[in-house]
Amino acid sequence: MNDNPSNPSDYEIEEDDIVFLEDESGNQVEFVIVEALEYEEREFIVCVPRTEFNADSEEYTAVVCELVTSEEGEETLQVVEDEKLASTIISEAERLAEEDGESGAPN
Repeated sequence: MNDNPSNPSDYEIEEDDIVFLEDESGNQVEFVIVEALEYEEREFIVCVPRTEFNADSEEYTAVVCELVTSEEGEETLQVVEDEKLASTIISEAERLAEEDGESGAPN
């Protein structure tokens, strides 16, 4: 998995880095996980659409999802709708990547 959501275009995609999320129309969209982290005892991932992952662009759409476990023990991803929380998670992911000394390398 890659380490920093700042520029994913330089990294190869591994099978474990792929998730599918449903868009507003009910279509499955392929995303690449660029960071997985724990924040305030909750688990999150930061991902970008696969179509943007290898694009030669400095900008891309980051989506933050929380890993949620149901009462039955089933794990699902829920898109974080709270923009403030999503921004905080992205900032934390970037900070962690900088600490790892891997600027531009998602985890």
